[in-house]
Amino acid sequence: MKDRTILTGVWHGAVSTPSQTNGKINMESLNRITFNSKVMGGKPCIRGMRITVGTLVGLVSAGRSFGEILEAYPLLEYEDIEQALSYAAWRSEEIELSLHEVFAEV
Repeated sequence: MKDRTILTGVWHGAVSTPSQTNGKINMESLNRITFNSKVMGGKPCIRGMRITVGTLVGLVSAGRSFGEILEAYPLLEYEDIEQALSYAAWRSEEIELSLHEVFAEV
């Protein structure tokens, strides 16, 4: 398996959250997204709960409204769903390059 590194991109999206500045999202401002190898296998979760970003993105993509999701998951807050969507959009803009490609230009 090749060594890989992640170069982050910039997302220009429609979800309005406090984590955006001029349409840019940075991981540091997504304070509701947590990672713990002992919770859901280290997948990105919401505030340490066993609710993954992928679960919320899947529900939204299936047509569920924020209200329906909040009713089904009473511990969630509106901002949790916003940040899950922002994280997913930010993550989808990352570019994977092999370390060889990165250092070939140096």
